[in-house]
Amino acid sequence: MNKQELIAKIVKDTGATKVLVGKVIDGTIENIGKALKMGDTVPFVGFGTFKTSIRKARVARNPRTGEAI
Repeated sequence: MNKQELIAKIVKDTGATKVLVGKVIDGTIENIGKALKMGDTVPFVGFGTFKTSIRKARVARNPRTGEAI
């Protein structure tokens, strides 16, 4: 499901306008991103948890040349 499909489903289920639902979804995603940038964890009971993690660097390879990046 992409963003437009999600908006259409919510509009159908709630009767709200497409513009309003789009703004709510954009605002939600923006605020989740801001919280993650500040190092917070964002839990949604019954859905999942958004959080950041630190991973060790790794060597990637250019698929055409095989050169390490």
